[in-house]
Amino acid sequence: KKNNLWENVELKSVNPASMMKQPEPETSLPRSTEGPQKSSDGRVSLYKRISLLLACVWILTLISGLAVYFYCRSVHKQTVTALQSELKELQESNTAQISELRKQLQNKGIEISNLQSRYNSLNAS
Repeated sequence: KKNNLWENVELKSVNPASMMKQPEPETSLPRSTEGPQKSSDGRVSLYKRISLLLACVWILTLISGLAVYFYCRSVHKQTVTALQSELKELQESNTAQISELRKQLQNKGIEISNLQSRYNSLNAS
């Protein structure tokens, strides 16, 4: 009986690569429709990547624009503050000069009135 058992077995050559393949699921689409779907998926993926890239560029542009705006605003504020302090110093300096000139004018006025009174007294004598 042992001989009969081995006589019924057929020897087949087995390809090891075919044993490594995973069986395809039964719900997969036929190969003829997978090609166009993959290229369509590739386009969608490309569009998503481009959209994401544009969104990132837009956000970076917005952030850098705001940074430039606030930088210019702070520089403008510093310039205005510096000009205001310079103007205040000039006003104080001018006020002091005007006061000095008024004192000198009063002194000259006193000198003129003294000279005029001397002149009048000399003319009277």
